[in-house]
Amino acid sequence: MLPPFLFCTDFDGTLLPVDKERKIAEEFYELLLKKKIHHHFLWIINTGRSWESLLEELNRLQIPFFPDWVVLYEKEIYKVKDSHIYPLEEWNDYCKRLQTALFDSLNFFFEELVQYLNKNTVAKLHSSSCSPIEIEASSQEEADQISAYIDLKLQHYPSLTYHRNFVYFRFAHKNFNKGSALKQIQAILEIPPQNSMACGDHFNDLPMLDLEIASHLACPANAVEVVKKKVAAQGGYIANKEASLGIIEALLKLEEEIFSFPKI
Repeated sequence: MLPPFLFCTDFDGTLLPVDKERKIAEEFYELLLKKKIHHHFLWIINTGRSWESLLEELNRLQIPFFPDWVVLYEKEIYKVKDSHIYPLEEWNDYCKRLQTALFDSLNFFFEELVQYLNKNTVAKLHSSSCSPIEIEASSQEEADQISAYIDLKLQHYPSLTYHRNFVYFRFAHKNFNKGSALKQIQAILEIPPQNSMACGDHFNDLPMLDLEIASHLACPANAVEVVKKKVAAQGGYIANKEASLGIIEALLKLEEEIFSFPKI
């Protein structure tokens, strides 16, 4: 039997369009199922969503099979079985402890940030179980403004970072992101970067779009420019089509390069 191959995808924007018809191409499931059967693919959805939010979308889409693993909130790891999730407790607990200690030590930073946002933006602030605050900017332009402000401030707090997806922001410890979560799953399953593929489209996907983590990188045509540049600079694949149609392209390209299974 072939060794397992990790196929890690973001969800919103990478598979599911965010501003058009919200569905995943049937051909994606067909191709991935063949990969799972013939090439021992293990599918990871690596997302900023909660399980409740992701499950609602997966059920709405009526997907024919669930991922093997999910990464939630960009960092928490869960094994999936029969549409139920089972936490990787040691990792998730460690993540929670370090983040709680960091956030508690930087209360003053978040207070200053809230004051800045209230005075200079119309962004909405949301409560969260995994971040002191979550920010929803009113536009991409305002999100860029907020990002620039936070980047300037975080120069003084090297352990703190944030995850941005479209107009949404969430804070985290620098050690916990989509990339470090994927590396942890690789370690558990003893699967090297050479047998791993990562696909993403937005800022919060950047940590996993790295050759040290996955030797095969791809992004759909709708990816933001910084993602396209990082993928291209590492010899990855930039699709001509958007969302799931682009990821189908990437899978077929991967097939040409390292597999011999016939195309659909």
